[in-house]
Amino acid sequence: MSRNLAGLAAVTAVVLAEHGGSLDVCGVDVRAYPQPVTGADVSMQVASRRDWAADLAGVARAAVALGFDFVRFFPEDGYVRVAAVGEISTSAGTARVEVWDHLNGADVGRAERVLGITLDRDVDPVFVAASDVTRRLAVMAEGRVA
Repeated sequence: MSRNLAGLAAVTAVVLAEHGGSLDVCGVDVRAYPQPVTGADVSMQVASRRDWAADLAGVARAAVALGFDFVRFFPEDGYVRVAAVGEISTSAGTARVEVWDHLNGADVGRAERVLGITLDRDVDPVFVAASDVTRRLAVMAEGRVA
């Protein structure tokens, strides 16, 4: 498979220039092959706060900033990949972009309880509206019931 990595890098540069302040990412991967789970050409990992709720909120805020409607939860062996994925068109071209992080251990159960979802690796990914993730985490932070 021949990929235009320079074109994908140009799209990435435009996305970071236009949205970098809202994304709070710690790493960017312009992919020679699409990300196997999400099909993304460009992967941006949210900067870790070492707090599951803050990291999940970072993915949700990035989703909203980029115009993505959903945060997707992909259960894997021992962890859950959390990603907001969508096509972005810029003056430099178009790419499928994901902003992601992961949950593991007890944090998976915490996220399930706060979001009212069940994450099972034998089931398809779970989609939650990005605005709902943000709202439920804000309610949790305030100590109210979601």
